[in-house]
Amino acid sequence: PAAGAAPPGPLSISVVIPTLNEEAGIAGAVASACARGGGAGTAAEGLNRVQSAASGPGPGALPRPREVIVVDGGSSDRTAEVAAAVGARVLQTGQACRGRQMNVGARAATGDVLVFLHGDALLPPGFEAALQRQGSRPGWGACRALDIRARGPGFRAVELGARVRTRLMGLPYGDQCLFVERQLFDRVGGFKEIPLMEDFDLAHRLRRVVPPTLLPLAMPA
Repeated sequence: PAAGAAPPGPLSISVVIPTLNEEAGIAGAVASACARGGGAGTAAEGLNRVQSAASGPGPGALPRPREVIVVDGGSSDRTAEVAAAVGARVLQTGQACRGRQMNVGARAATGDVLVFLHGDALLPPGFEAALQRQGSRPGWGACRALDIRARGPGFRAVELGARVRTRLMGLPYGDQCLFVERQLFDRVGGFKEIPLMEDFDLAHRLRRVVPPTLLPLAMPA
């Protein structure tokens, strides 16, 4: 900043979560998105943390600085009710198309940066701090790795494949928690409303504009 000018403030973050029948995991996803310090360990722990924060100041209470928008595609379970109860703004599209749902959430969001989180996932601890360290123009990107909790060589192979694809090809996928500056998201036209691989398509188009920023975090899966 120029001499005497105030330094730029922190980026505002909007987390968009597309859902379809995610009642079992949505409380944890919303909780991890609300918490400034990072993700929650499990869905149950996440729900407890959100409830503690909602109870007011005190030990263990958490600020809720992020805008969290759940866009439901017509769930037949209590996904929307649970999401609203734990603090998310809930929108309805009436049709399950993840690309369309995320576009609806992006249009409703007010943040400088759009973060797209799956409804059964948790934002990893330290996500916001890592994103803020990128400065006022983080571009787009994701967590650089996956951390799959299930055991077995097949899952380790998936983790390795994600690391290779992300680092060598610059193509992180949606399960690594994509983030995009709003202006850049609008510039490339957002998600294509296609049945599958909308994250792959968006990453390809974004990569043509600017290389991805890879946060030094592993996305729990």
